[in-house]
Amino acid sequence: MNTHTKSKSLLYLDASPRGERSASRRLGQQFLATWRAVHPGAQVVAHDIGRQPPPFVTEAWVEGAFVPPDQQSPAARTAIAVSNRYVDELLAADTLVIATPVFNLSIPAALKAWIDQIVRVGRTFSKVNGQLSGLLGGKRVLVIVASGSDLRPGTPTASYNFVEPYLRAILGFIGLTLRPQPQYRRRRHHPAVARRRQRRPRSIYPHQSGLMRPRAYPRLWAGLPVSPDNLADFRPAPTTRIHAPG
Repeated sequence: MNTHTKSKSLLYLDASPRGERSASRRLGQQFLATWRAVHPGAQVVAHDIGRQPPPFVTEAWVEGAFVPPDQQSPAARTAIAVSNRYVDELLAADTLVIATPVFNLSIPAALKAWIDQIVRVGRTFSKVNGQLSGLLGGKRVLVIVASGSDLRPGTPTASYNFVEPYLRAILGFIGLTLRPQPQYRRRRHHPAVARRRQRRPRSIYPHQSGLMRPRAYPRLWAGLPVSPDNLADFRPAPTTRIHAPG
């Protein structure tokens, strides 16, 4: 079925603190612009959490999350209101897109802060008789990851990749089901990408391995212009990895 009629709302998170030099930011913005072109009039909520990070969890936040509202302190009500807003945005979205660099083998603190705000018992997961269940099934998820090293399985630095297993686990915990096994493949480079690789020692290598990807979307991952026609269909598929500084 064509996604034009299915994907109506998007929550977009940019976790890089860098500006135009950020590969993950550049690719994420290209995806966002194309998605908007394909879904005119659809609701888009975008957060630049890399530059405007969510607050970290505090004692007031914990009080707000676990103490009945009529017994909460003013600080607790204020802290949990921020969390409720982030959760409400996620619940309302059909599609979640996260663009993030790899920082010190893992995700940036800003993205972890957002995750801590939205992983909430009774809201995004449940605990009944000791059994934990995610409550966010049915959503599409796309994660764009930029790294300065090749962290794919089978490479000498594969054991340093804590981004994919963590995101796979925590998103799955709240019900965003991912493929059980990643799939990796390299695409043929567009001539412009090949010329770019020759001009500088650092290069961009798109690989796919987990959550979901736009079908027939090869140019986006190389940071090149994309036609909205290429975003006519979505299907469950891997996270996109871009090997370049975040």
